[in-house]
Amino acid sequence: MGNFLHSLDNFDLNQYMTMFHFETPEIPKEFDTAQLCGEYVGTEQMRNAELNFFRMTLLSPSTEPIFMHNEMSLTDMAQDMEFNKNWMLSIALCLKKGLHLDMIHDLDRPAEEMLLGLMAWIPLYMTGQISPYYLKSASRSPYKNTLYLSGAASLTGTSVQHDDAWYSLTFTPELMRASALRKVNLMRSAAPLMDIYRQDTENKYQSFLHLEAQSEGKRLTLHPFLPFYTLSEELLTDILQRNVASDGDKEKLLRSLAEVRELSEHILSHSELTAVIPELSEEEYRTAPLHLALTDSFCDTDYAYTYEEYKAHLELTKTYAQAHGSLQLETKQSPLFRNIRIKCKLHEWVMISKSNAPTTHFVIRHPKLVAALENFCLGQIGFMA
Repeated sequence: MGNFLHSLDNFDLNQYMTMFHFETPEIPKEFDTAQLCGEYVGTEQMRNAELNFFRMTLLSPSTEPIFMHNEMSLTDMAQDMEFNKNWMLSIALCLKKGLHLDMIHDLDRPAEEMLLGLMAWIPLYMTGQISPYYLKSASRSPYKNTLYLSGAASLTGTSVQHDDAWYSLTFTPELMRASALRKVNLMRSAAPLMDIYRQDTENKYQSFLHLEAQSEGKRLTLHPFLPFYTLSEELLTDILQRNVASDGDKEKLLRSLAEVRELSEHILSHSELTAVIPELSEEEYRTAPLHLALTDSFCDTDYAYTYEEYKAHLELTKTYAQAHGSLQLETKQSPLFRNIRIKCKLHEWVMISKSNAPTTHFVIRHPKLVAALENFCLGQIGFMA
């Protein structure tokens, strides 16, 4: 779990997408996609089948969404690093082409396999082009199935154990229609794996925050910076003026401060909250300076503190905790993460907020994932669920 969260903390979507110099692929004059269709047996051929599915999808003029669901073991496939690189390159090219992906994750896997898959996928959810789902009831069938479908091709497969697996890649209209019907039936049985909020869904995110503030339940937050709601208007104004913030940002952030303070007051009136915050010496601060925590405002500008401003905000935070008995502070000499904040409403949901552009909030409700994330966070303050 620690590796997974650090991977997300260090991920830069803009850097990732600019790694791939994408141009719409040209179809070679002698190329016939029919030659890619057929049966693929065994691990090596199955790797080829997956990459050929993406080749057919990218070479097609179709802009229909891609559907993906794979119950087969990832272990053997993932041992080939060149395949992993080409597979992720294929996903990036599909996103750059503008295709949307509907992905049903199979979470009925060993924890290591589950996190391996999510480590690859969750950062890409920041594009807003991927909708993640899971099946609410695990299959009891001994067979493990695969279904990939795009406007250009259908890839189906089945296995009992991975060594007896096979794939079939086709663009035959009758089989494409059959795959489309299977997709519809699978989606009827699926539930969203998480709610994803970006700037274009800011109103929905604010509605989520206001709704959750009404419900009781113990909460825990790992902060990479100091909590925004403990800041004073005066100090915020000074920081923004020193950073030469625009009038629009000043107005927006002062309004946001009032809103988050109101929400925190309401939560602390009925529930306990533990906040883990960084308390840095001046030397530590010079090595890794901090800035305002503005993820709830969807503000991608980094408004940095001076060390004196940071110390003033830290004192305001401690004073705020003293005035609110239901808020407990835990201090760390350095923040565990630099770009993600983790909020837990114990045994209900976990929210991972990615602060560096684009700002994205992932609200996870799947019980298995919630338990794993909670145990990690509670371990940071010396408790286990």
